[in-house]
Amino acid sequence: MANISVAALLQAGRADAVIIGLSPKNFAIQNRSLAELPLLEAQDLQEIGTWLCHFRGDVYDEERDEHGSHSKVMKYNLNSH
Repeated sequence: MANISVAALLQAGRADAVIIGLSPKNFAIQNRSLAELPLLEAQDLQEIGTWLCHFRGDVYDEERDEHGSHSKVMKYNLNSH
């Protein structure tokens, strides 16, 4: 799923580059798989591009929720004294 997302962003011209966050467990496998991004068809790109995101609030609200599923990869209070 992640590779499809990366391929769609790059092939649709929505990004010139992407920064990939890889898990420590299988980063080597993930790195190798990125070398073989699928070439998506125009219909695939159109369907992906029109998908509606149903996040509540802005996308960063998911990162701010310290009890949500996304919180396990976040680091909080880095600037606190």
